[in-house]
Amino acid sequence: WLTRTWDLLCWQPIYVALVSISGFQSLPNLRNMAQYLQPCFVRGFRFADQEHIQGDYTILITKAGRQIRALFDFYQEQMNEWIRIRPGFTHQLMSDSILACLLRLQQHFPQLTDAIIKEHASLWLSALGLDERHIDALHGVPHEQPLKLVRKSCCLVYKCEGRKLCEDCPRAAKNRQLIMQKSNG
Repeated sequence: WLTRTWDLLCWQPIYVALVSISGFQSLPNLRNMAQYLQPCFVRGFRFADQEHIQGDYTILITKAGRQIRALFDFYQEQMNEWIRIRPGFTHQLMSDSILACLLRLQQHFPQLTDAIIKEHASLWLSALGLDERHIDALHGVPHEQPLKLVRKSCCLVYKCEGRKLCEDCPRAAKNRQLIMQKSNG
């Protein structure tokens, strides 16, 4: 449940930032973003003010990365009061979430080529202070577009009744094969 809890806390700030920057060349103030708790889900949010900035995507990604990192560091401190949550673990989940969101954006913004996605991934990971080598989780699959993500972390959803491995799960046989091909090639 630790992975699920973290993902529920973090999905909205990531999506808001990426959609705002990619779709509107704008960034709201995420520092004091409040989220609404629904039964078994976190959905809905509000901002403390109407502040937002517009500009070049590189500047916006840098600013968004700082804001999100501060917010997620706060979440981690709060969670650490009731359960041990290692920074390496949360960093991996953040990286996976950023990459997954970028690939989802690509579906809605076809001008985001694979090369642009990789460039943005590098910018995001750097802005969040995360290891940029995580871009290796993006795989170019022959005869398939767009890039394919094989997460580094497993969300463990398959342990829930009636659920299977996710499409981008590192435990899936086809994804393990992609990882092996990349490491051998």
